[in-house]
Amino acid sequence: MSGVGKEPAVTGRPAMKGYLYVLGSILLVTLAQLAIKWGVIQLPTWQADLAIMLAHPLPLLVITAGVGCYALSLLCWLAALHSTPLNIAYPLLSTSYALVYLLAVSIFAEPLEPGKAVGVIFILLGAVMVGIKPASKKHNSH
Repeated sequence: MSGVGKEPAVTGRPAMKGYLYVLGSILLVTLAQLAIKWGVIQLPTWQADLAIMLAHPLPLLVITAGVGCYALSLLCWLAALHSTPLNIAYPLLSTSYALVYLLAVSIFAEPLEPGKAVGVIFILLGAVMVGIKPASKKHNSH
């Protein structure tokens, strides 16, 4: 079995294509969370009751679309991992937590709490730090 356990040819900085797949995964998983949240709050009560869900087709459709966004996010994630090192891609995925929090505040009027806002800033700064290329070390030849 040739290639078992073999890492893809990822050298130096990940290709821009890999970053675009990571971005696609982030945006789709964020959309999935928001769609599912919107769908469940439109239902009169949350129960795993098919009759209640079928009586409210629009929320059910939006919840289903959210699950579909999760599936598409997974496909983007698999493509991203093919060309992007995991130690770069995975920390970038955490930006979805920040996006969901900020969008929930604006879309669903959830409270913007100072401690959580600081946490969002740390998440975003961490993602930037992961993405920054370290300065190349110059070797002195004396």
